[in-house]
Amino acid sequence: MKESRQRIIVALDVDAHEAGQIIKEVGPYVGLIKVGKEMMTEGTANDVMFRAVQQGMGTFYDGKYFDIPETVYRASLKAARLVGVRMFNVHCLGGLEMMQAARRAVDEVASQAMTAAPRPLILGVTLLTSMDVATCVGTGLLPVWAETDDVEIKTKFMRDAVRKLALLAKKAGLDGVIASPLEIAEIRKACGPDFLIVTPGVRPAGTETNDQKRIMTPGEAIRAGADYLVIGRPITKPATGTRAEAAKRIHDEVAAALS
Repeated sequence: MKESRQRIIVALDVDAHEAGQIIKEVGPYVGLIKVGKEMMTEGTANDVMFRAVQQGMGTFYDGKYFDIPETVYRASLKAARLVGVRMFNVHCLGGLEMMQAARRAVDEVASQAMTAAPRPLILGVTLLTSMDVATCVGTGLLPVWAETDDVEIKTKFMRDAVRKLALLAKKAGLDGVIASPLEIAEIRKACGPDFLIVTPGVRPAGTETNDQKRIMTPGEAIRAGADYLVIGRPITKPATGTRAEAAKRIHDEVAAALS
């Protein structure tokens, strides 16, 4: 059960009070929480992270740092020292030097640590799962001829872009990347078996996709090679049943895929 539990990260895109309730309800089936911009902005992230520690859960600190290398270095120093942080992230689009700065910061904190606790993992955000070819063309990340009616060609453009960003993250010394389920195989082939892949855009069969565009079910993502799954509304706002029941269903699906 522990192995399956540690693969699941629940995205707490809610207020602090509701986050505390969710942590209590889903703790037996979920290994990590994800705190993001909302809690960081309102100043409640640390309190929620402490509650998670009390329930034996770690934190994915979803700061998505994207700035000049020195700023990211200093932010990463702070993130690596936060209680309960098992992983945090930076944008691959920030470039090699910026990602190396994050790694340098974490190594510095680890060298000064007074305990044997493992250093936080650093993940690179490739392309957000809300992004598709049209989005990337609109921002100039992909050429205009990537926008075509040919689904296979569009998929190839997206996978190539994500693969290049993942290789850059590996070169920078990051532990892994965050990418949609549809790019898992490409990343695994390019970056090897030990490079971590954290996968949002995971939706159990029969649930709404919301703003995600490149998705798989939990079992499909694990079988494809994902190391961690980030799941929000299917757990925090289930269409039927309780949050605990929703988390258990996903946990059991992950366990079955791992077996």
